[in-house]
Amino acid sequence: MASTSQSLYLLFMKQILVLLIFILPITISCHPARESLNIIQIDLKSNGECEGTCLAFSLTIYNDGRALYIPDKLSNSTQLQTFINKEKMDSISQLISIQNIWNLQETYTNPRTDLPTYTLTIRLKNDSSKTITDYGPSGPEALKKVYARLLSLKQSQEWRPVN
Repeated sequence: MASTSQSLYLLFMKQILVLLIFILPITISCHPARESLNIIQIDLKSNGECEGTCLAFSLTIYNDGRALYIPDKLSNSTQLQTFINKEKMDSISQLISIQNIWNLQETYTNPRTDLPTYTLTIRLKNDSSKTITDYGPSGPEALKKVYARLLSLKQSQEWRPVN
């Protein structure tokens, strides 16, 4: 009887050991945890260096909700600003976290020519940052979802000229 309980105990301990050695490290990442992603700034830029049909702009969003949109110099448009409410800011942060941006490549390319290049930079409170340069854009669907959310702000927010 003691032999059976010792065998069960050893089996249980082996399972715990396997959990600690193999499973736990997979769930712990060296990147920020999803729930503790403390974004202080998001920058999305498009160089617009294609044959005149690509938008060139810079969109900067700060963690307090301030946002600045700077159109390309050739459009003669003025710089615009808005304030993004906390719910939208939280949803943007959550989207960035859910799409696991921190684990994406830093560069995406496309064999075609005459396409815009997007550069996305996310800065965190702990001084870490992630920059992705995406020509085409040709990055994965996760990245395109983040672009779509950020670019939708141009239509969904009330923008005013910067004084």
